[in-house]
Amino acid sequence: MAGWPGDGESSRPDGPSDRRPEDAWEWRVPDDARELEPDRQAWLREQRERARASTRSPGRRRLRAALPFLVIAALVLALSAPALLLSPQAPRGTLPLAARHGRVATVGGLLPDVQLQTLGARATSARNARAAVVVVLPSGGCDCHPLVLDVVGRARAVGVYPWLVSSGNEQLAADEFAIATRRARGVVAQDPGALLWRALGASEPTLVLVHADGIIAAIEPADRQSLPALGQWLDEQLPGLLRPGPVPDTAHA
Repeated sequence: MAGWPGDGESSRPDGPSDRRPEDAWEWRVPDDARELEPDRQAWLREQRERARASTRSPGRRRLRAALPFLVIAALVLALSAPALLLSPQAPRGTLPLAARHGRVATVGGLLPDVQLQTLGARATSARNARAAVVVVLPSGGCDCHPLVLDVVGRARAVGVYPWLVSSGNEQLAADEFAIATRRARGVVAQDPGALLWRALGASEPTLVLVHADGIIAAIEPADRQSLPALGQWLDEQLPGLLRPGPVPDTAHA
């Protein structure tokens, strides 16, 4: 049996498997630990350079610039969340205008197709008020603050749109109640020619209750003295406005 040549030692070249780990390093333990101070200072400088480089990166700069806006957005969301949660549900769908209806501007009929001007200077037909309670105010304003706030609150509770229409060129009444009406997802509008006021034959603040298909359910004069009884009547009438109106016997297409 052949053996390895030469004095019993292997002729294979030394490889990594033949080295001991400790042969790869030269170990030196200093007599004085202060000799390591330059190495420590160099390591600290390297760490500081890495930290500065990371803060100079474009992604981090954009994040730091956007941070104030993110904080403001979070605060706005936190403050508005309760209002969003407590806001009423939108009406359950506006139906197409009834094809058959009674005489215009009377119970069982439709509102007249007059153009109203919203506070945003946009024109809209009065017939878009459905399902809705329309508060028609007289020209020159009125002491209607309790009436409007009561109607808006009750309409909001059942998901009916409140519409606040001021007659003539007077905008003071509409402006006074605009915030409350808009919070209830309502519409504040002006009727420059008082056409709706005249078509309804109104002589004082008037409520017009309109079904989801545009059929007028009721036309009710409203003054401050009738507010308690009016509130109970509204609570009974408003939920039914979300349904189509009854077709009168004298209806026509």
